[in-house]
Amino acid sequence: MRIFRTTQPAFQPVPFEEIKFDPTQRDGVVRILIGLQSVYGNESLWLQIQQLLENHFQQFGDQGFGRPGMSAWTILVLALIKHSLRCNYDLLLTLANYHKQLRFVLGHGDFEPGGEYKRTTVIQNVNLLTPELIEEINLLIVKHGQQVAGHQEGDQLKTRCDSFVVETDVHYPTDLNLLYDCIRTLIRECKNGT
Repeated sequence: MRIFRTTQPAFQPVPFEEIKFDPTQRDGVVRILIGLQSVYGNESLWLQIQQLLENHFQQFGDQGFGRPGMSAWTILVLALIKHSLRCNYDLLLTLANYHKQLRFVLGHGDFEPGGEYKRTTVIQNVNLLTPELIEEINLLIVKHGQQVAGHQEGDQLKTRCDSFVVETDVHYPTDLNLLYDCIRTLIRECKNGT
């Protein structure tokens, strides 16, 4: 059976529920972690997500043998980061190894020696979560978010969007057009440089 979350993180002074995030920060990782903290604090929702993950990982057989993988918690957090930010595995690996708050959430402390993830481990484990499972978890989280925002079950959702049109010179990128753009830009830059 895959371990859901390590019960004794090394040198982590603050449990996940008590980690302080700056709500004014615009970083996508921090916003995802704030949302995940809200989900983690809702016990019934958290049990539903945990049950979905346990049912999903049962199809991979006994996880007690072979090479150790990631906990289900780590896989879930990294998959949410990857899909929410639409980032590639290289950026995900960098975030998992060097983003301090994300490492706290994953159960790593400040003074933990090593504990860095390898690229193949991240790819193989994050790929275990299917798009269908992520969609199920997403629907549960969206319902929770609507409850937090004060929306009732039958309420109509209202959204706003601003858009504007800007006139621009877009032409088909033929070789001559690209060469012309290059020479025009080169002349302009040389003129500004002298």
